[in-house]
Amino acid sequence: MLNKNCKKKSKVLVSYLFLFVWMLVLSFTSNTNTLFAQDLSENDQQAAMMQYTLKYRFTPDLKVGDWVKYNEITGEGMEGAGIELKVTVEEKGNFWIEEKFQGVEVQYLVDLKQMKLIKAKGVDEAGSEFELTLLSDEKLDEIMGMFKVQMEQQGSYAQFTSWKEGEKTEEVVIPSGTFNCVYLRPEYAEQYAKQIEDYEKLLREQGKTDAEIDAAVYGNEPRLYFSDDVPKMLPMQIAIGWVPYIEAFEKITGGLIECKHMAPIRLTGYGGQ
Repeated sequence: MLNKNCKKKSKVLVSYLFLFVWMLVLSFTSNTNTLFAQDLSENDQQAAMMQYTLKYRFTPDLKVGDWVKYNEITGEGMEGAGIELKVTVEEKGNFWIEEKFQGVEVQYLVDLKQMKLIKAKGVDEAGSEFELTLLSDEKLDEIMGMFKVQMEQQGSYAQFTSWKEGEKTEEVVIPSGTFNCVYLRPEYAEQYAKQIEDYEKLLREQGKTDAEIDAAVYGNEPRLYFSDDVPKMLPMQIAIGWVPYIEAFEKITGGLIECKHMAPIRLTGYGGQ
């Protein structure tokens, strides 16, 4: 439950967490599971999301002064709302990480060594303070365990089955710099993979080169690009969108440079000490 100082919940924070809630409600199809989803308070939904995604969003080597800024990319490549994350203070070996987006400010107190969330508080778009009551390990495991089971059961309807690291690096040029990046790309469900295979075969029969085939088939494929030159502090927006596949982020050590064609955002600045 949020503390008494925040009777009004952050509407923007809730909207950023809507995908998680939506997938929970959509996935729970039996009567028992529907009741389970409805029994989750807003606090539990938000806390579960923050606690579960923490170790995939940050790295243990973060230091006070590390920061990143992103802009959402809207239609026709125009830049929209900004997102900022910064490591602000060290407190008894733990670190405060501040995240700002759409008028909301969230502060996480994090044990980076154990990747454990100790406290989460902030200010909503109306200027009201809030603080989440964090879940026990047992409650978190219960919620996320149920979520994973239901996502696996619904997986046969998904276009993507997982995300994996690309076999090579790619140079990414954006206004804030040029980066040599590793990237994550989707793995497709069997029926979609077969369609891609057939399309590649057709293009090859038409005499297209490998480069032309790659551009035609994968030119608009959603991808996430990362570089070790940038601190790894992934926005909550990205964590939410990739919850069903978020384990793919665990081995990525660098910060996000750009997300293309799916919740698109782009790095606009970064730094550290």
